[in-house]
Amino acid sequence: MQHINLNSNLEGDYLLYYESIFSTIQGEGGSAGYPTTFIRLYGCNLNCSYCDAPQEDKRKRRISVKNVIDDVKQRTPEHVCITGGEPLLQDEVFPVIYELVGENYNVCVETNGSVLIPDDLHRRSYKYVMDMKCPSSMMHHRNNYENLSRLHCNDELKFVIKNRDDYEFMRQVLSKYDTNAQILLSPMFENKSQVIGQKLSQWVLEDGLRARIQIQMHKILKID
Repeated sequence: MQHINLNSNLEGDYLLYYESIFSTIQGEGGSAGYPTTFIRLYGCNLNCSYCDAPQEDKRKRRISVKNVIDDVKQRTPEHVCITGGEPLLQDEVFPVIYELVGENYNVCVETNGSVLIPDDLHRRSYKYVMDMKCPSSMMHHRNNYENLSRLHCNDELKFVIKNRDDYEFMRQVLSKYDTNAQILLSPMFENKSQVIGQKLSQWVLEDGLRARIQIQMHKILKID
């Protein structure tokens, strides 16, 4: 990981691959419901079976950190979500994070859990939302379990649950690895049926699990 010099020329020194910058309502996690500006970076190292944000090469562009910050400042939301793709594939994401935090934005970084999160012993003013891949994703073999010990109490650890196998996998992970993160369980969203949501609620109650079930609010509201 490169060291960031915030006094450097942001426009000239750091360029990121990105897809889009847009503002909408956050649909998931602890910030659900808040107006949020999303910075969608380009590039992912996984190929999840249920990916709802596939990326096309024709949408791959470069942008300077300065232009990212300027774009965000022109918008009204105080919350910013850096997503992808996989943001941690680009070291240049950290100047964006630090600049936005310095401007008093509430920043979260969504990561797929396969890339090692920087080991920060001090409390961060931004948070990670990490997706731990379950078997239905077909990418669970790519999980980096060292990340669990690097998550802080203000971070979130998300499991997307499609079936009982995913649920049991999640239970095994939580029983084997310690983490300070808040645990989020997201039932797989299917327009035809929400039976898994009902079953997941029952399983959590039966097991007395220390976790919070969340829904994808943006899909229910039918917004981007």
